[in-house]
Amino acid sequence: MEDTLNRPTSFGGTKLILGIFFVIHGLLLAADNLGALVAWDYLRYWPAIISLVGIYKIWEPGRQLAGGILIGLGAVMLAANAGWIRFSLFDLWPLLLIAGGVLIVARAAGVQVGIGGDGQTLVAVLTNRKVSPREFAGARAVAMMGGLEIDLTEATMTERSAVIEAFTVWGGIEIYVPDTWEVIGEVIPLMGGFEVLFAPAGMPQRQLIVRGAAIMAGIAVNRRKS
Repeated sequence: MEDTLNRPTSFGGTKLILGIFFVIHGLLLAADNLGALVAWDYLRYWPAIISLVGIYKIWEPGRQLAGGILIGLGAVMLAANAGWIRFSLFDLWPLLLIAGGVLIVARAAGVQVGIGGDGQTLVAVLTNRKVSPREFAGARAVAMMGGLEIDLTEATMTERSAVIEAFTVWGGIEIYVPDTWEVIGEVIPLMGGFEVLFAPAGMPQRQLIVRGAAIMAGIAVNRRKS
C-alpha cells in the first residue's frame, strides 16, 4: 500500500504540538493536586495551542485559509480566558447569520459559488445541500449552521490522490466515497468530531485526504451502502 499511494507526513507536526500540550496539561493538573500551584493560572491560556497549530498550518502549502481561521479562533478564545476582552467567542455567533445573509444576497444578485483554483468550492449556510460530481480533482467545503453532503461514489478521480479542505461550524459535512478509496483524515475537531466509518476493500485504488476543522460540528466519511 505504501508503494502505490504515498501518505502525507505534514500532519505529524500538528500531532507533536497536541502531544506536548497534553503532557504539559497533565503535569500542571498533577502539580495542582499536590498543592504546588494553581493549575488554572496557567491552563486558562490553553487556546494559545489553537493559534500555534494555525501558525504551523500557515507554512504548509494550500492550508493558509485553515491556518488563518485557527489563529483567529485561538486568539479570541485566549483573549476571553485571559480577561483582555469582555465577550466570549459564543457572543459572536450572530456573525454567522450575517455571513449567511451576505451569501444569500450575493446569490440573488447572480453571483455563483463555483469552480475556483484547482478544485470546487462548496458552501452550505443555513441550509442543506447535496452534490454528486462526476469528475473530482479536489474541493473546498464549508458548512455553517447547515449540512453539506458530498457524494463521490460515482465520481472519477482525475489523479491518484485528491484533497477536500473542509470547515464546518454548528453544522455537518458528510462525504461518501467508493469502498476502494483510502481516506486520510487531517481534521482538527474543536468540541466536534471527525470519523471515517469504513475501511477500504482490498488494495486502495485512490486516496482522499480530508483536511480542515470541525468547530462544534461534525465531519464524517462513509461509503454508500447499496
